[in-house]
Amino acid sequence: MNAEQRPNPESEQQASSDQVREESGRSREEENRIGEATPWVTGPPPPQPHYREAEDGEIFMVPNADLEPTEPIIKEAIRRQQERKQERKRKGNS
Repeated sequence: MNAEQRPNPESEQQASSDQVREESGRSREEENRIGEATPWVTGPPPPQPHYREAEDGEIFMVPNADLEPTEPIIKEAIRRQQERKQERKRKGNS
């Protein structure tokens, strides 16, 4: 049996996927996009990180913690940092 007579499994597979595509009415590009866009989500969303302010004024993240909302903590920490910067500027200028 020479190479021309041997069955080509790739061409058979290609033909069957083309047939399925024709039956669904979708192009190869549509099929690829559908596969890429399908999210495989399992379970609840991951917990959001929370932030705390250390005693020295640094803001650090507390991962996977069930704490109070972080936005007020961050705003207060930023306000305190700005106050400290202004105090340093005043001390440096005098």
